[in-house]
Amino acid sequence: VDRKKELEAIKNKKLEIPFDNYPLQHAIKINEGKGPYKVIYFADPYCGYCKKFDKEVISKLEDTTVYLFLYPILSEKSINASRDIYCSKNQAVAWIDFTINSVVPASKNCKSPIEDILAFGKKMKIRGTPTLIFADGKRVPGALSYDQFRELVQQTE
Repeated sequence: VDRKKELEAIKNKKLEIPFDNYPLQHAIKINEGKGPYKVIYFADPYCGYCKKFDKEVISKLEDTTVYLFLYPILSEKSINASRDIYCSKNQAVAWIDFTINSVVPASKNCKSPIEDILAFGKKMKIRGTPTLIFADGKRVPGALSYDQFRELVQQTE
């Protein structure tokens, strides 16, 4: 088991890229407070682990800016929901309403970067949601508890 974790850590280290190399202009910025921390979050609107992460972690943040990349890899429904969220007047509210309150956004059409984000994610070998990228480039696939998240985000200040 330790060898498996070691190999996973080596693989994730190889996948680290500088935070500023991500197309942040395509992210939905969820700014919770004025704190020093920042994290990139790849999420599919229909990802159960993402919804759990949003309820248990994102909704409690007071000092972290989250750059959310809508990454609809689970189904066609995910692509449509991502477009509707992205095209909403307040994208961050639309995301939180959808994931935490199960409020489906009104169907909208606009020029969205969803295809660009999907291509970027594929190039970066992001294969699942949630995937978190911390300010130091550290990549963590899978949902974290609030305490795990706090520990990792505070290491990157």
